[in-house]
Amino acid sequence: MSDISRIKQSEFNLLNHGDRSEREFWPLLANHFPSYAILWQRFIVPLTSRIDPQAAGDGKKWIRIRADIPAAYQEVAMAHYSVFYFLGRAIKRITEEESALNHPEDVLFLLDSVGDNLKFFLLKISEFGTDCGCNVFDVPCSQFPKGFYPFDKISD
Repeated sequence: MSDISRIKQSEFNLLNHGDRSEREFWPLLANHFPSYAILWQRFIVPLTSRIDPQAAGDGKKWIRIRADIPAAYQEVAMAHYSVFYFLGRAIKRITEEESALNHPEDVLFLLDSVGDNLKFFLLKISEFGTDCGCNVFDVPCSQFPKGFYPFDKISD
């Protein structure tokens, strides 16, 4: 039995157990979005094969969403990841100072993609809440990013 197969869900972390992009971008985002790691650990990890001891040795299978997961959960997980991915790419691009200054449109495009994916994530979370009999947000997600700084400025 591998060491990974003995890890408890509460011990999973992005730096050691995330996919390539999660390990690359987490150091750039950790101080600004610590709740991402909590949601990832509590909601995303159980949806993946990371909790399957037989998948522990297979790097590609290990990080994938399990086949038996309902579509609504898969959509939330994929939307969650997409927000992280595009934000990580945008922040990484900003850190490439000279290159980013020469092509600021790259950063704005990535941030606009963050907004698009965040809207999708909010919609999926809202649908998930509705399915559970609760209202997650007071404002309809369909209005996002109107009035939400800085996404309203990025879209403009």
